[in-house]
Amino acid sequence: MVLLICVSLSAYGIIAFLRPDWGVYGILALLPVYQVRFNVFGYPSTALEWMIILSAAGMGIRLLLGEPSYRKRVRIIFHDSPWLLVWIGLFILSGIVSVAVSPETLKALGIFKAYFAEGLLFWLVAYLALDSPKKQLYSFYALFILLLGLSFFGLYQFLTLYHLPPAWWGPGTEPRRVVSLYSYPNAVALLIAPILTILSGLIIFRKHLAAGRSKGFLFFTLFCGTALLGLTFSRGGWLGFCIGLLLLGWLSRYRKMMIAVVLVIISTLLIVPASRDRIIPAFVGNDPAGQERLKLYRVAVDVLKEEPVLGAGLMGFREWYGAFKPGLKDDILNYPHNIFLNFWLESGLFGLLAILGMLVWIVNRSKKMIGWGQGYGQFTVIILAALTSLVVHGLVDAPFFKNDLAILFWYLLSLFPAASASKIGQSELERETQKTAAVGTSANGPS
Repeated sequence: MVLLICVSLSAYGIIAFLRPDWGVYGILALLPVYQVRFNVFGYPSTALEWMIILSAAGMGIRLLLGEPSYRKRVRIIFHDSPWLLVWIGLFILSGIVSVAVSPETLKALGIFKAYFAEGLLFWLVAYLALDSPKKQLYSFYALFILLLGLSFFGLYQFLTLYHLPPAWWGPGTEPRRVVSLYSYPNAVALLIAPILTILSGLIIFRKHLAAGRSKGFLFFTLFCGTALLGLTFSRGGWLGFCIGLLLLGWLSRYRKMMIAVVLVIISTLLIVPASRDRIIPAFVGNDPAGQERLKLYRVAVDVLKEEPVLGAGLMGFREWYGAFKPGLKDDILNYPHNIFLNFWLESGLFGLLAILGMLVWIVNRSKKMIGWGQGYGQFTVIILAALTSLVVHGLVDAPFFKNDLAILFWYLLSLFPAASASKIGQSELERETQKTAAVGTSANGPS
């Protein structure tokens, strides 16, 4: 097993150095490999972690060698997106402070390494490597390959119970809920709802983004992925996907079509008894999961009253929860299952402000990019809708504090400056071409 891991990572490292964009595609298509765990000199590590490290090392070598295209993109982001860099810097700094105040220092260091430091590395690599609209589009297809793999295994799992923990078999009145390659259904839904939103947007805008030739693959993957999301019975995932679809329609000329699609999804969920029984309790006040979340929110508010600035520290909420609710220790969760409470408690008030700053920056930048046309506007709508899907689901869950979800978040964040830099680079190239043509005309003209 160790030999296989070493050979696989070595091969990946060579590929990532020779083709940095392929390195990004590999990470996106293999996000679940963070579950492949091993020790390196006594320290715990994962296959995903080493893929990110190798990819970043390859990019670092290219920058040191002075590759002009990547150095140019570094200059562009400092001039084009300075506020994004400020918010990211504040977020990383808040993570460092949260490690210092955490009651679980070693665990907090592990979380900072996986979600903050490695996430930042991947953000930088993705920004630099995905330096053209074509490469950015191909990164979508890497996620679709992941979605298809998860769907095949999840559908097989639903039919056979293979690798499905008994807790999710559907005891009593509960439906059978698939977990695919993960350990609980919401882990699947949190990951695939934004990907399904991207896939839906690409189907809508495939002619604008030169994706028309893969029409059959896109529709087949959408069918399988939607079935998988349905079988997770994750209400947050369903809601996030529907809101993402509505945003796709609202920011395009397909409003009526997207409203009709969402109405069909809602009608189907209400017609099928298993999904209807998951939805109705949330509106009549007898939903156990909803009641559990209210308990988490109450404890979160109590913690913030005690530590409004520093929060609980990374991995600190669990300790605070045990102190506030000593009789519920067996039911303690690591996070309060709300994206804003999660960031406030785990990374402090400045971490929350950093996340809010990033989101505001994304909205402002999206307003500008949507008007660019030439495919850039449609691309922006897609990634904005995907991020919206993630945030909406995050209102009732934890969409960042997990290895694959953190990388997905940093990836989506990288696409905004990556697309913007591509546009700027294209404009500069056009100006240089026009200038060269004008000089050539002047030189060849009459004296």
